[in-house]
Amino acid sequence: QVGRLAISFATTLVLAMAWMFTMAISQAATMVAVSRLHLNQPVSIGGAFAGLKHRIFKLCVITIALVFQIAFCLLLCIAPGIYVWLRWSLALPVAVLEDAGLRRSMARSATLVEGQYGRVFMIYLLYVLLSGSIQSALFVPLFIIAIVTGQFPGGSPLWLQIGLEVGGFITTCLVGPLIMIAISLVYYDSRVRKEGFDLEHMLAQ
Repeated sequence: QVGRLAISFATTLVLAMAWMFTMAISQAATMVAVSRLHLNQPVSIGGAFAGLKHRIFKLCVITIALVFQIAFCLLLCIAPGIYVWLRWSLALPVAVLEDAGLRRSMARSATLVEGQYGRVFMIYLLYVLLSGSIQSALFVPLFIIAIVTGQFPGGSPLWLQIGLEVGGFITTCLVGPLIMIAISLVYYDSRVRKEGFDLEHMLAQ
């Protein structure tokens, strides 16, 4: 029994780490694509991922470190945890677009987010509402069918489990990129407001 639990825990941990690495890479590539669009540069899927070369592992480590720190703060206390989450919400764009390390990314994020906590919070709130709406539209019919056929809540048939996984995947594909695009735009908007990035870029051009 102990051996099975250990194997189950190890498998879950490996799958969770693989999922976080995959999400980190896809999010970073999305930010590169948004950045190139913002700067009027040519954009392609290959080019977005190529912009991460030699930095993939570093960005994955930064992403995982941020996730664990924010999750720990949320577990300690919800309100301070949300504050920390918002404060570090631009850390990943800083890490991706400025090639910064973890500490500098967190410090830069705190500076850029200052005075914009409400805007960032509303972005995350809209993301949660949109994600929940799509999941409800996909999941509710499945549960209704399962209840009508007498297979739920007494049990969880295989087709229902598969349907829930597919629905979750569809929701992630549809809504997931939106939050990264929005956060990337907030990053550039903050730099324009606080650092005159638009003028700096025009002078560079």
